[in-house]
Amino acid sequence: MMIEPETHDDLLQATLARERPRLLAFCARKTGDSAIAEDLVQETLLEAWRHYDALREPERISQWLMGIARNVCLRWARTTAINRQRFIAPEHLPTAVEASAGYGSNESIEAWLADEADFIADLEQQELAELLGRALALLTPDVRHLLIQHYIEERPLAQMSEQLGLRTSAVAMRLQRGRQAMRRVLAAEFSEELTAYDVAVASRQPWEETRLWCMLCGQRHWQGRYNAEKGELRLRCPSCCDGPNDTIIHTNSLAILGGVKGYQRAFARLLAWVERTYRSALQTRTIACVRCGRNTPLIVVSPAAVVPAGISSLLGEDFLGFYHTCLSCDREKWSYESLHVYLLAQPEGRRFQQAHPRFRILPVYSVERDGRAAFVTSFESIGDHERLVIVSAAATLETLGVYHERGVSAI
Repeated sequence: MMIEPETHDDLLQATLARERPRLLAFCARKTGDSAIAEDLVQETLLEAWRHYDALREPERISQWLMGIARNVCLRWARTTAINRQRFIAPEHLPTAVEASAGYGSNESIEAWLADEADFIADLEQQELAELLGRALALLTPDVRHLLIQHYIEERPLAQMSEQLGLRTSAVAMRLQRGRQAMRRVLAAEFSEELTAYDVAVASRQPWEETRLWCMLCGQRHWQGRYNAEKGELRLRCPSCCDGPNDTIIHTNSLAILGGVKGYQRAFARLLAWVERTYRSALQTRTIACVRCGRNTPLIVVSPAAVVPAGISSLLGEDFLGFYHTCLSCDREKWSYESLHVYLLAQPEGRRFQQAHPRFRILPVYSVERDGRAAFVTSFESIGDHERLVIVSAAATLETLGVYHERGVSAI
């Protein structure tokens, strides 16, 4: 007798059964009632069964199910709060004295009733804060103290640098490394729990070896993660990057990459966009938001520039380039580009890269050119030591000169 292989439905049913205990524990924690949790888990599994075709990444079914369970629990909490409001006791309503003071208006009553409906959101924030506290506890004392001072106690960088006896840029660099350490802990220890709060952690897509050489060291090929459908490109060097999820290049825009296939074509598309966009933006000092198209100021970063703490800690101590953020649709996120990538994106840089795929960036140094402070940026081929040397104005980053040299000191 031939035994029929497991059907698609059988496999799905087995997967849901395997995930059930974890979902039950989650729902019980949210509701505080095991019987209600049983009902909510059944509702979660039923929704998963009905909408399984919408799951694009089957390997992430655990996170997908946790997201459904969270939404089911939220619906239950809101429904429970609304039903309780319908039968609320008169003595719990605003008193006549409160009403005469303005607390009994329709608007105030609606706001008062909404407090209970919003309770679940407050609870979510408390639980998330506790989870982040557990993650902080796994960091070294110095890193934990630094992050708490700046992001929880909201101490400015200037005050922290004075307290530590360090330059502000050095404190900003320490904060950047602290955030990277925090992300590594969250991704390694709490990724499933964070999924329930719709908090994104580092992608689990494995790093792939690319044919692109690292421009920082010229010794290793970049590793990459590329989602052509979403337009997200990440490139890193296993030697130059400290953490497993640190990146040298990160772009997340389908409008820029256009869904092209392959790492080389995606990187070439990025460079073409950088050249086209920032060349004109540097002249007008404005740049169009990729998401909404509105113009936003372009800020040049040089040693003399005053950079907000949020972006200075992100960019690091030695960053040269420019940044911008859209106040209309993206006020919490910064976009930035380094001087190195901008110069590499120019026609001279593209020709050098095509002739010398394996090259490295030499240290930037300052000079005076025609009475103006300037920076010298050099790209050196690993094979024949050919150099592309570009001089840029320190204040504006406009190109003042382009030179080709062979194995000698630039300018």
